[in-house]
Parts: sequence; C-alpha cells; structure tokens
Amino acid sequence: MDKKLNSAIVAFTEKFSEEKLLELLRKSIGDDPSDTLTIIADKGLHHIPKELCIGETYVFSSGQINVETDSTTQRFLVERMRELAKVLKEKNWTKVRIIVSGHALLSMQIKLLVYRILHIDSEDIAYFGPDGYRTISVNFRKDVLLASDS
Repeated sequence: MDKKLNSAIVAFTEKFSEEKLLELLRKSIGDDPSDTLTIIADKGLHHIPKELCIGETYVFSSGQINVETDSTTQRFLVERMRELAKVLKEKNWTKVRIIVSGHALLSMQIKLLVYRILHIDSEDIAYFGPDGYRTISVNFRKDVLLASDS
C-alpha cells in the first residue's frame, strides 16, 4: 500500500476509529448494511440462517395464509403489501434482498412491489436443496432489456 495512503488511514483511525473508517468506505462503495433491507417472504416452516439477514430484516408473512377463496387470498396479499410499502418508503434503501420462502405468490408480489416503489432489482435468495441457499441477482435493464436489443 502507498505510504501516503497508509499514513492517512492510520491518522484517521487514531482520530476517529476503525469502525468509522469502515462505515465511510462501505457507504462510498454502496455496501452499507444500514441501507440494506432483507425481506423474508414467509417465516414459518423453514429455518432461515441468521447470516442471510443483512441490514434491517422485515418478515412479510409468518405461517399459513388463508387461500380458501380468491378474495381472502387477495385481501391478505393487499394488507401485507400495504405494510411492506410503508417500510420501503420510510428509508432510502440501496439494496433489497428477498429470501424466497412459502407460497410463490408471496415472493412474486414482494419483488414487483420492491421494483414499483424503489425502481431497483432485488437480490433473490433461495434454497437449492443440498447446495443450500444461493443468491441470484439479475440486472433486468442490463442483462435482459439492453442485451435483447443487440
């Protein structure tokens, strides 16, 4: 490492702290966990490892959903999406991670709502059996829309 850079780092950490330096660096590169929201689609049946929950964690649903009729299912989804919309609007989230769990409808609605409100693509974390949890991150504009124009 360059001597000037090294001495600047040492001076900064002595005056403030290593934690403060790390916080500033993370914010500068867009890797600040305080701006990250992890949404658990359904917390009930499966154990969600703690290390997957980065930043603030929001549980969209917990346990069984009433799917007896279309209207009860729709009412449930609308109620939960209204609550999630409040969370999405309360802060300037730079990253949203969705832990896919429970009924597919839950994750579908969450992903759409995140995009409609924040205009960002989410990272999707799903369980792949023996491979465990994996993160899938598709940049729809770059990887799909612009790529299909060429």
